[in-house]
Amino acid sequence: MADVVSQSLQYLTGDNARAMAAYLKSLPESAPHSRGVAPELSDEVDRQFRRGGEIYETYCQDCHGSLGQGAPGAYE
Repeated sequence: MADVVSQSLQYLTGDNARAMAAYLKSLPESAPHSRGVAPELSDEVDRQFRRGGEIYETYCQDCHGSLGQGAPGAYE
């Protein structure tokens, strides 16, 4: 994600950003999708959750915050 921002989206012109926004807003709305039922917390699922947390801490937390709240000014 950081690569997209640092090596791509930061170079958008205002016109390009507005064109992208107009396109995205023109897409038809879709019905919300069910997120399904949470799996049982087996040892394997617990291990996967812990590994996911480790990956988030390593690659995502700096920009997105420890709870996903974002870091103000990270890419301004």
